[in-house]
Amino acid sequence: MTRKNWSDAYDSLNVDVKYILMECAACFCAIKVIQWDMSGYTSLAEAQTMINVLWATAMQDIKVLEDKNSTQTFMVGA
Repeated sequence: MTRKNWSDAYDSLNVDVKYILMECAACFCAIKVIQWDMSGYTSLAEAQTMINVLWATAMQDIKVLEDKNSTQTFMVGA
């Protein structure tokens, strides 16, 4: 989505970028887990709300990673 191979550049990234990547991956993973079994929620609306919040967070992280001008100040080797 960001047109960059983050796994190849991972060692050269600073902690801030690594955190953004970790948060984004965790959000996508959590979405998959919620979709796999929604029976533990009080309603489907509750599960959908959680998915929506996770999706918004992941998209916000991706936007930060895509925007070279905003990330350039804290990315090493990018």
